[in-house]
Amino acid sequence: MYTKEASKMASFRSVDELNGAIRTHIYRNKSDLTPAAIEVLKVLSRHAETDYFLKVCNCCL
Repeated sequence: MYTKEASKMASFRSVDELNGAIRTHIYRNKSDLTPAAIEVLKVLSRHAETDYFLKVCNCCL
């Protein structure tokens, strides 16, 4: 529906790139992040691997 707008705002080209950024962010900032913030990032990473997310990302590329 809004694929053109979404593609303009996409920060990552792939799920692997997103997951790498999440891992790096957690590693570099773990001492400043709350346990809840770390868990939210991990949930985002897990859900990024679902088929729905992949379909949305692929139509934005």
